[in-house]
Amino acid sequence: MEMSMGEQLVHSTIRITCILGDGRISTGTGFFFNFCDDGSTCVPTIVTNKHVIAGAQRGFLRFSVQGEEGKCIPQQYYDVEVENFEQACIKHPSENVDLCILPIAKIMGETNKIGIKPFYVALSKDLIPSAEQLKSIEPIEDVVMIGYPDGIWDEQNNRPIVRKGITATHPGIKFNGANEFMLDIACFNGSSGSPAFIYNQGSYSTRDGLAIGNRLLFIGIVYAVAQHRVAGEIGFYPMPTVNTRPVPVTDIPNNLALAIQAEALLEFEKMFEKAKRRET
Repeated sequence: MEMSMGEQLVHSTIRITCILGDGRISTGTGFFFNFCDDGSTCVPTIVTNKHVIAGAQRGFLRFSVQGEEGKCIPQQYYDVEVENFEQACIKHPSENVDLCILPIAKIMGETNKIGIKPFYVALSKDLIPSAEQLKSIEPIEDVVMIGYPDGIWDEQNNRPIVRKGITATHPGIKFNGANEFMLDIACFNGSSGSPAFIYNQGSYSTRDGLAIGNRLLFIGIVYAVAQHRVAGEIGFYPMPTVNTRPVPVTDIPNNLALAIQAEALLEFEKMFEKAKRRET
């Protein structure tokens, strides 16, 4: 039996663990994306944010394992360590676009040599809405975000966390002039790199009325969360002994996330195509 859209989506992401230069550990979200896919060949990658891998000396990736029938084997996975993790990633050519990719063809080759075939579902540019499709999208649409907020995941089954919200601004309109838009969705550290989708099953609303069927559009990549700061005033009070105690400052997420428009990924495709032309 073929996987449903929902089942495919939960296998499209991967939890990223980074070991920083000072020994600290950080986590983020990545997702699988095939560039230059012509039906027979492609460039397989993992996409995440630049800030997720910043300063990472080593990276750890946990892949699910594929069985003989091409299905995911429950509760089986394979861990891959990537040395010089930040240097292994290709950063988006625009300094202001917080995206990078890790080519994984070499990883796939090495795992195949030892008889392990990773299981994942890769996204492709076919899921990125065209200009015409963006025009048909309403300002308020249901969205899902898939990732690892605060590093939380189903470790035993190697599965991510799915969250649901709505578009807070139109995904086809540049928010404050940048190639990004805003989501009204619960978002925390670790969600960086999460893919966001307009995902409808059975039916969905359009400007012309109700449409019957399923709809899946890959609209963006989450990279930041809006927070408001709660701070107490530092005061000095008569006490038995002198004690100057600072009041902690707390950042509270207000459930608004910034996402980079998915079409920003197409710059990587241009880079690969340009490199291929040079080779020939």
